[in-house]
Amino acid sequence: MAELVDSFYKGLKRSVTLVLKGSTTSFSTLKVVLSRSIDSIRDFGGDDQAATLELLVERLERDVDE
Repeated sequence: MAELVDSFYKGLKRSVTLVLKGSTTSFSTLKVVLSRSIDSIRDFGGDDQAATLELLVERLERDVDE
């Protein structure tokens, strides 16, 4: 489980870096990748962690939209 969560945070860091650098990759595309990581965490019994990570992604999406 720890490896899955670590992988999510690495993906999140890469996503934030891309957004800050003005990448042409849309956030919706990045969100798909992050959501897949969250689904994997949920599949392995990390429902609470997955819910928390979903909130992080939602907040990031709002920030990117602003």
